Amino acid sequence: SELADWLAGRSDAEPAWPGMAVFAPARPHRARHPSILLAFDAAIEAARLAAAARAQAA
Repeated sequence: SELADWLAGRSDAEPAWPGMAVFAPARPHRARHPSILLAFDAAIEAARLAAAARAQAA
């Protein structure tokens, strides 16, 4: 993901979402990356499951 790449240093471009600069101090602390990404990964999975349920109901 764009956020994961930025945290890992694979991209210098800060993600284009509002407020992402708050995570900049964590970039050099790789052990913190999974906890930062957890909420975003959970939201992505929830959206995927909701879309699948909606498609199945249609």
